[in-house]
Amino acid sequence: MGENRRRRDRRSTCLREGRKRRLKGLVRCPARTYIFGTMSRGGLLSAMLAAAAGSLILCGSIHAQALRFPKRCGEHVVAKRHRPVFLDSVTFPGVSFPLETSRSRLVALLRKRAKPGGPQWLPRVWHTVRSAWTNDGYFQAVVDVKTQAVSSSATARHFSLRISVDPGPQYRVGVVRVLDANPGQKLAFSHQRLRDLMPIHPGQILDAGKVSEGLRAIRHFYATNGYIKAAAVSGFHIDTALDRVSFFVLLDQGKQYRVGRLQILGLDPNLKPLLTSKLSPGAIFNWGEVVNFYRREKLLLLPGLSPSDDQIYPNPKTHKVDVVLDFRACPESSKHNSPSDVGFE
Repeated sequence: MGENRRRRDRRSTCLREGRKRRLKGLVRCPARTYIFGTMSRGGLLSAMLAAAAGSLILCGSIHAQALRFPKRCGEHVVAKRHRPVFLDSVTFPGVSFPLETSRSRLVALLRKRAKPGGPQWLPRVWHTVRSAWTNDGYFQAVVDVKTQAVSSSATARHFSLRISVDPGPQYRVGVVRVLDANPGQKLAFSHQRLRDLMPIHPGQILDAGKVSEGLRAIRHFYATNGYIKAAAVSGFHIDTALDRVSFFVLLDQGKQYRVGRLQILGLDPNLKPLLTSKLSPGAIFNWGEVVNFYRREKLLLLPGLSPSDDQIYPNPKTHKVDVVLDFRACPESSKHNSPSDVGFE
């Protein structure tokens, strides 16, 4: 009993010192007193709060304890089920459809969007209708969706929709620019290279969906080149006289990260070189190489493995990422979530 109390006291002291010395970097503790697998709930919570505040308190050398974590399998997630929503009738009184949109095709899509139900079924329907117009140049289209309940039971809900659309003028693309969010900081890639990732061009009918597609392409491009914290947002200016919309992309690229240490667990030695050649220490960090490996070698890996089980540890001071890739089997009861780390889907 006395030995256990002394161990708890050492853990508490270590955590207190960690909070005091957070800005000084690594806090070293006795290895036995800081093992997450046996730490009390209070100690684990304190460590999580310290990490969230910007510090990483580990025993021994930095990240060494993290590399000994047990496999992080996808958590079993039970999604809340809602009563399905069925659209018995959908009418568009006095609405002329864009050339690229068929009424019957749009109605079928609305029924598909509404069916999962839940509190967001109506916003999904509204967004789907508006996208049909904004993707055909009607950038300021105003959509109004009126619902009428038809019937409701314990297993389903039925509605009829009356949708009105005021499309406004049809716009074309004006000027498209890529701007640095931090003036004075040189972008890693030329403005023209980044501009080419935007699939819109001056004079074309404006497709708002392609603007979003271009932003995703820019984020993905930066992520594949080590800029895992890059952010890109768009703004626009409407020229009502010429019916033109000009866009600018505001880009904060952040710092480039490289691979620090790589640990691969449970993988066939014949397959390891396929990863180590892409993620060798000092190489530009590209999580896409890991995602592609899972897709490419799916038939040779254990069933149920997912990149979401792997772990990365970015260090904002050294701009390096320690990577733990775990190919060991997960319990059959675990359910994997789709990976969406550092810009990859």
